[in-house]
Amino acid sequence: MNKYQEFYESNFPNLIGNHGEIGMPEGAVNFCEAYKVLLMEEFCIQYFGKDLFISEETIQNINDAIKNERSESPEEIINKEGYLVRMPISNLKFYQHEVGIEKLNEIDGNSPVSLVKYKNEIILMNGYHRLLKNIADGVGEVSGFLLDL
Repeated sequence: MNKYQEFYESNFPNLIGNHGEIGMPEGAVNFCEAYKVLLMEEFCIQYFGKDLFISEETIQNINDAIKNERSESPEEIINKEGYLVRMPISNLKFYQHEVGIEKLNEIDGNSPVSLVKYKNEIILMNGYHRLLKNIADGVGEVSGFLLDL
């Protein structure tokens, strides 16, 4: 177990699950490899004291607006057209419900994340592992490429 996994498992034991097992009906066969995840929505409520999640419909609208008939992935477009910012983690909104914690020690926490400004909210599109690594290291900000929509 790495120090980041240990941080989350010891400080938030009720928010740790196994990917591939969460939400599975009892007795169902799972063909996915199970790995430890942090339940992100519940983590935000417990850690930040508020719900920071956006709806599935909003994330779909954002992805549609980013792509807008372009062939690149949303992350490629954000990194190419966005501008570099430092952003307090507590100012972000999220949509990814599970984030793996077993390999956080292998992540470069200093590389920029992908952010989108949509209807006056800043949404973390990509970089959830980097965000969790920064939180565990006591860093309250992330650097990222921000695309205004």
